[in-house]
Parts: sequence; C-alpha cells; structure tokens
Amino acid sequence: MTIEIIGRASVAPGASSVDELRQILEDGKCTVSEIPAERWQLARYWHPHQGIQGKTYTFAAGVLSDVYHFDPAVFGLSQREAMQMDPQQRILLSLVWRALEDANLPAASLSGEQVGVYVGASSLDNGNLAVEDPATGSPYFMTGNTLSIVSNRISHIFGLRGPSMTIGTACSSSLVALVQAVRALDRGDIDTAIVGGINLLAHPLSFVGFAQARMLSPEGLCRAYDTNGHGYVRAEGGVVLVLRRTDKALRERDRSYARLHATGVNSSGRTNGISLPSREAQAALLKSVYEGANIDVNRIAFIEGHGTGTRVGDPAEVWAIGSVIGKNRRAPVPIGSIKSNIGHTEPASGLFGLLKAVIALENNFLPATLHIERTNEDIDFEDLNVRVNTSPIELMPAKTPRFAGVNSFGFGGTNAHVVISDPDPVAPPEPQAKGDRVIFMASAHSATALEGLLDDYKQRLEQAETREARQLVASAVANREAMRHRFAVKAKDSDGVLAAISAHLAGEPTAGEHGEVPGQGVRVAFVFAGNGSQWPGMGVDAYRENAHFRQCFQSFSALFEYYLGEKLTDLLFSKDLPERLADTKIAQPMLFAVQAALTDCLSAQGLRPDAVLGHSVGEIAAAYAAKVLTAAEAVAIVAKRSQHQDLLAGEGKMAAVVMTADAALAFAHANGFDNICIAAINAPNSVTISGPSEEVQAFRDAARKAQIVAHVLDINYPFHHPIIDRAKDAFFDDLPDLEPDAGTGIFISTVTGRHADGQTLDTAYWWRNVRDPVLFKDACEAAMEMGCNLFIEISPRPILSNYVTDIAKNISHQAAVIPTLARESGTGRDPVAQSFARAVAHGVSPLRSRNAAGRNAFIQLPPLPFEKVELRPHPTSDEIDIFGRDQRVPYTLLGWRTDPNASSWKNHVDANLLPDLAEHVVDSKAIMPGSGFIEIAVTAAQQYYDTDEVELGNLEIVRPLELRQDRIAELSTVLSPETGNIEIRSRERLSNDDWTVHAVARVRKTIDAVADERAAPVAGEVKSVLTAEKTYETAERFGLQYGPHFRLLSKAVAFGHGLIEVDLKTAKKAAHPYL
Repeated sequence: MTIEIIGRASVAPGASSVDELRQILEDGKCTVSEIPAERWQLARYWHPHQGIQGKTYTFAAGVLSDVYHFDPAVFGLSQREAMQMDPQQRILLSLVWRALEDANLPAASLSGEQVGVYVGASSLDNGNLAVEDPATGSPYFMTGNTLSIVSNRISHIFGLRGPSMTIGTACSSSLVALVQAVRALDRGDIDTAIVGGINLLAHPLSFVGFAQARMLSPEGLCRAYDTNGHGYVRAEGGVVLVLRRTDKALRERDRSYARLHATGVNSSGRTNGISLPSREAQAALLKSVYEGANIDVNRIAFIEGHGTGTRVGDPAEVWAIGSVIGKNRRAPVPIGSIKSNIGHTEPASGLFGLLKAVIALENNFLPATLHIERTNEDIDFEDLNVRVNTSPIELMPAKTPRFAGVNSFGFGGTNAHVVISDPDPVAPPEPQAKGDRVIFMASAHSATALEGLLDDYKQRLEQAETREARQLVASAVANREAMRHRFAVKAKDSDGVLAAISAHLAGEPTAGEHGEVPGQGVRVAFVFAGNGSQWPGMGVDAYRENAHFRQCFQSFSALFEYYLGEKLTDLLFSKDLPERLADTKIAQPMLFAVQAALTDCLSAQGLRPDAVLGHSVGEIAAAYAAKVLTAAEAVAIVAKRSQHQDLLAGEGKMAAVVMTADAALAFAHANGFDNICIAAINAPNSVTISGPSEEVQAFRDAARKAQIVAHVLDINYPFHHPIIDRAKDAFFDDLPDLEPDAGTGIFISTVTGRHADGQTLDTAYWWRNVRDPVLFKDACEAAMEMGCNLFIEISPRPILSNYVTDIAKNISHQAAVIPTLARESGTGRDPVAQSFARAVAHGVSPLRSRNAAGRNAFIQLPPLPFEKVELRPHPTSDEIDIFGRDQRVPYTLLGWRTDPNASSWKNHVDANLLPDLAEHVVDSKAIMPGSGFIEIAVTAAQQYYDTDEVELGNLEIVRPLELRQDRIAELSTVLSPETGNIEIRSRERLSNDDWTVHAVARVRKTIDAVADERAAPVAGEVKSVLTAEKTYETAERFGLQYGPHFRLLSKAVAFGHGLIEVDLKTAKKAAHPYL
C-alpha cells in the first residue's frame, strides 16, 4: 500500500511558506542567524570558551520571526486561552490550516472521517519559562504547555476523531510520527493523516546543555559531511503534511506532491554512549526498508541525509548509506542535508528533510549542500560510492518514478528512514463550462480579514487567464472552509465575479452580498409578508433578469387568469398598476405570484427552509412553500379570499401602532373606540389595529396627541375584524375542496402561533386566516425556539424584518434577518441570484446550490489572511528576572538583578568576556579601570532610581579587580536604599568565598537641575605638547601597560600647570558582543 502527500505547509528560518523555502534551497542560501535579544539576555549565558559551566559558547540559530504572534479567532480560541498556549501549539494550528488549504480540504469535510494526528515535538521551553512568574498561570496553563496537547489540540480544534499523539524521539520525532501515520493508514485505521513537526528555541538552558556536550557548532554553521564539521546549529521551524492512501486519493481526485513507498524505524541499542550512533543499526534499517519494499537502489535519485555536521554522526551515516545503497548501484548516490541551509530543527528536522526531497523531485533540482570546504576525511566516499552534492544537480526526468530516501536519527538512538517517489500524473478537472451561472463565496473569521481575502482574489482574477479564472471562481466554495464573515455572488462568469468584488471593495453598488453568519449552525425560516409589501414595479427586475423566475411567474399568471380574467404578466408592466394595486383582488394574486415564483427559484437553487411562516395572506405562500398546498389550491385560496374581502372595500381601515396589544385595546376603549380590534400582534411593542375607517383615523389622531406612534396603512379593508364575518358563508361556499398535505417542512401557523400539521390547513383554517388576529410574534418565537436563526423575508419589499429583529432581541436570540426583493428597479442585476447570494453570505451553505462546483484539489486559491497579534502572559508583581527577557533592561557592565525591585546586581567578568577592558594592564595584571567602576555605580543608581539624572560622589577604589584569563569573577553591586552607599565587590564564580570589596561610592538622585556647562575655549601660553607615543612611554614607566583599546590619546597640550587639552580618538565598539 502506498501513501500520497496531498497537502503541505511549513515555516522555517527565513521562509514563511513552502515556496519561500524552495527559493532558499534553489538560491543556495543559509538563513542561520542568532537568537534574538528579546528572547532572553544572551550575555547572562554566553562565554566565548567551551566547557564553562552554565554557559554556552554560541547562540547561532535558525530562528523564526514573531513566534509569539497568533490569530486565535480563526480557531475559535479566546485570547485568554491562546495567551497560555505554547507558541508551538499555535504555530502548528496555523500550519495545519495552511496545509488543509493547500490540499483544498475544508476541515468540515473531514468531520465524517477517521483522521489521525501525529506530531513530532520535544521542547518544553515555553512552559519552563513560567518559573519566572508562576502567578501568570491560569486554568489554561497545563493544556497550553504539555507535549501531549500539541497533537491533541489539533484534533480538538478541527474536530478530528482518529488517533492523536505527540511523539518524542529527539531529532527523529517527526519522521517517526510520519511512520506511525503511514502504518495506521496501511491498516485502514484512519482515512487521512495530519503529520507535523515543530521546534522552538524559547529557553536558554537547552543551549547551555548542548554546549556542555560540545554538540553545537562553534562557528555557527552546519557543515554536513565536511572535515570542519564540529557540531550543529539549532533551528526553529514547523512542517505539516496531509497524507492519504493512494486508493482514496485517486477516488477523491487529490493532487499528490509525492508518493510514500516504504518507511522504517529501529533503535541503535547499546552503544558506547546513549547519544553515540550505531552505523550497523542504521545500515540494518536501510536494508530492511529497501529490501522489504523491493526497491531497486539504482532508481534512487538521492538521499537526504540526517547530516548534522558532527565528527561522529556523519561518518556513521555515510557508512550505512554506502554499505547498503552506494555499493549496490552503478553511479554514486548523491547525499545532502537541508540543515546546511536552515540549521537543525531537531524534532522537526525529519519532515524538513522529507519536504526538501519532495521539492527536489517536484522541481527536478537537487539543491547544493552548503559550507563544504573539504569533504570529511574520515569518510571513504569513493569506496562507499557516495557523493555529497556540493553544487546543485539537475535531476533528469525518467520513464518510471524516481525514488529518494530520507534519513532522520534521534540522539537517543531512534532511527527512521522514508522512501518517496514521484507521484503518478493525474489530470486536473476541467473548469466549469463557460456561461454557467456559478456561486462564488469567500469567507473569513473577521470583516477585515474578509476584505483582505477579497483583495487577494481580485488581484488573482485580474492576472489570471480565462481558464484559470473560471477554476478560481468555481473552486472557491468547495475548496474552502465556510466561515463567519462572507461575501457571495452568483454570476454568469468570472468577469462578473471580479466586477462584483471590485465594486464591493470600492464601496459601490454590487451584485455581491456580504454578511455575517448568526451562529455555529444555521437554520433557515422563510417569512412571507402580507398586504402592504406590494408596490408598482415589484418583481419586474426579477422577471426581466431571471429566466426561471419569469417561467414560474408565467405559470402562476396562467393559473390566476381563470379567476381574474386577465394575465398577471400583463398587469406586471401595466401603466395603471399603481391604481389597480389598490384593489385587493389584484394586489393579493400579484403578491402571491411574486412570492411563490421567488420561492420556487430559491428552492431550485438549493435553498430550502427549515420552517415557514406567513403574515396574513402571506401564510398561503408559506403553505405552498412547505408543499402543504399545491399551486392550484394556493391560487384558488388567494383568488377567492381576495374576491370575498373585496366586497367589504371601503368599510374599514387598518393602522400600525407602536404599543402592546393590551395597551392598544385599553387606549381604544379609554377613548371610546369600541369597534377597534387587534388585527395582528407583530412584535413585543407593535400591533396592527383594524376597524371602521372613522375610528381608525380618530385612534391615530388621539395616539399622536399622546405621543404614541400610529400610522394608518394604505389599505381600504378592515382585515381580521368582525366586519369580515359578513363574508364567511360565501367564503365557505365558494372555496373549492382542499386536500392539504403534511408537507415537507415545518409550517408555523400565525393563526395559532405554533407549529401546525399541514393536513389541518383546511377550509376552516383559511377562514381563520382571514378573520383571526395574526399572531406573528408568537409564530416567530416558535421558529426561534426550534433553532431558526436566519429569517429570510420572501416579499416584494421588506416590511417584516424590523419586527423579527425586535422579537429576537426581546428573547435574546441571535438571529439574522435578510430581505429578498427590494423597492428598486433598473439596476441590471438579477435580484433572485442576489437573494440566494445574500442567503449564502448570512450562513446558508453555498454547496446547496445546484451550480456549486465540486472540489478541485489542483487549484491554488488565495489563503485566509491571518490577523496575528502578540499574545504573551502579562507579568505580575511576583515576577523575578531569571532570563532577562524582552530587553526590558539592556545588558551593561553592571550586569543584572533577578528581583526587578531589588538594589543588588550581579555579573560575570573575566579577560575573555571583556578583552578590551583587560587591555588596562597595571604591573602586568589586567585590572578593571576606574571608569568601569564609575559606569557600574552610575548605572546602578540610574536603574534603581529610574532616572538618567543621578549624582555620584565619594568614589573610592579600595582594591583592584583583576580580570583573569583562567578565572571568572562573580561581580556583585549592592546599593543601600537608606544611605545611597554603593559597594562593588567580587568573588570567584561558583564558589562560596568571602566577598572582596573593590570600590565604594555614594549616589543619589539629582536634586537641582544641572546647568549645561560647556568648556570654555582654551587660551593662554602653551607650555608643552605630548605626543601619544611619549605619553604611553611615560605611562609604561609607571607600570601602566595599555593595550590598543586603551591607546586613544592623539596628543595632549599643557597650558601651565592647571589646564591640559587632550585630543582623543573615537573609541571602538565594545569587544563583548552583547555590550
């Protein structure tokens, strides 16, 4: 069984992506630098000589930038929790996201599969830093800083239910993790695997520990397979790969970067030391892998070695490669190591080696291994038939797949090897046929991230050829996770999508829709408006711009023609429609036809509601949408309802009032309007009243005097009022027999205010729909109780949206309310397509669309923009300063204090750390100069008093401080808060000797402002001139042997006995690299 690598992502020193890493490899660059000063105060732990306890001789490293920056919102994490997470967890989450994007796999698509997570990690640096300030820990600290959670966090965030494990075998961790993933895939335990490796260098003591073992390169270079290789360079980085079995990858039409053929793991067993390799064990591993998979070693294009650049490790590795592979093939096998480019990423290094191998095969180019001046003289490369690729190699294509092997060894003896090959060629899917209307959606976790993503899409579409542009548009829905903030557009082609995006970004009217999903899961309710939503021109744009709407509307027009004697299609464009709409026999059929046609169009596009409800006559369209009524039955009810209501034209009016139902009735009765009834309860503080025209008008006038909002509607009928009872018998007699069905959705009645069985919607029910009050508020609350949180108003223009919003707000229910058609015309845009896009933008799955394209694994879409912020625990008053992080106080000759509020400091000094000061030689001994004591005292005062303006007095050098080559002195400076006395003392480092006092002084804050006194120009008779040569000769006679750093005098001119003018050279930079 073979495995395909279908997705990848990486971050490495100097390379924030796989493409940038490829460029570094092709350019032959080395991105090793040094640990940034803000990580910790490097000077505390550095010494130029090897073997110094508690010190490292190098901080050379391949480092990542902004390791504490993260975007928690992408992953549904709070900043409070993310702040406590090891940056390794955060970086891996980001890499998993990028790898899934690269594989064009939305995380949601994995929820039904068994997906395993296997991560190689070993560093606990971040958690160990908390020793400085334990009070910063929160309930999230342990889950944030435990190695097991590094993998478990990925499974948790992405909802993956397969095995989840963090593997620690030191430097081979990530490749061993990959082997475990491959075995689980082979067994069928999982369908997909996410494999990662991560390493960060956040703590100084691991540097100190490796330095004590002499494992680190003194010169800061990984010289793999070179005679001058004397250690490795530590590095940070992360890699994530997505794996699938070949059979599944072919079924899913995944793109493959490389095929995994064989893997193996073994251990070195007992050697002369646990960190010493066994070449025999490595050879046994290679033999088992290649013979077990029956791989012809002549087809191996190269081996990506472990290659750390150590005197013991490199010879052992090359011997094993040569013995098993090199000597059994015709041509020398090329070997190399990515560590020469980016350093040794320790537990992540195996996956970085694998990634380099994949990149090399993919690009037919094997990058050079750097820093080789002379190949290791302890290795017989010729006899072993092995060649180090000291220069780039063009890999020639072959008729059969080429193989490459990857080594990774842990310093505890766990060895891993993986064999990959070129993938089989698979043709990418063809883009959707030109002219098909497609739904495009881009989504992000924030509005600003969405704007950035749209800008990226705009640039890509502007630069893309027509075929690529169609692929970009068609793939955006199926290839990407649908997130909270969305932009959607349904357009005929990619040019239409580009135009919509461009207009949106420019703040201009657009066919695109942007919105925000109201919750984790979206349940849709269609809300059908009643009388009052009609207007002359309604549905015209939909009729003109949307062929399906036109077809549906024509069908309903034909059904109504039987009852009306005229066509709605003619009325739609009639010049006298404004007057005709005052006739409810015309208004209600027109309203229903628009609503029903719109419903059919949305349904055909894949938008089907979870629940429906309607206001008054809108209930008929709702019943049709729920398939409770047939089109013919619904049309008959509308036609007969409106005909019988029309007989009561002029007998009453209706008004919208901002009051509760009880308050409105009480107000009416208090003012003698006894024939006023509640026609509809629309919202918590909004009702519609109905009654005789004169009483409704009088109610309105009285309400205004009482500063109550009341608006008489442009309706010449007293709907939902006892006056209507006069039409009851005729309504029952005239309405044809109905056979309502149970329907396919949930019908929520505004007659009863709750869910109703469709089969109960008989003739009696439809009379109640005419006569009884509309319980719109209750019906909306019922929909919300069943989880509906996206309310789509199906109407010629929105009139109910404010009511629904008020109802949701009143019961603290998170919901979005959106319209479909609007009171605008002549835009040239398809309002039906725009309605569907608006629904998608507010949470409807775009995959519901019948025009939604399938996943295209071969396209590269713009990635989600991360909006990273720096997240670190806030220090508390309990903090001590062990590591000197964040450069809060720069390193000086004074040294450091572990208690930020204390008045004592320490430093470590010797002639090796301060070679320039050691040039101040008195009687053949290197002595700390007096100016050094002054600097120490002044700096102590400035730090303690937190001001640059301090006074120093009464300085007395009691005993010289010798700077020796063979002994490090622990320098201690103590300031008395009560007296301002300073004592500078020392003893041998790591001893319990008594302190030797070298200097004392007194300091205080400056009391008075110090005048800016400048030296007056020197004038007078020159008595003598001393050259530099003569001056230092004189000093030497007095036992002062100054070295070059102390020979700054150019000349000295004496004016009598009291004044000397001195010319000094510019001082050189301090020899200590961190001063």
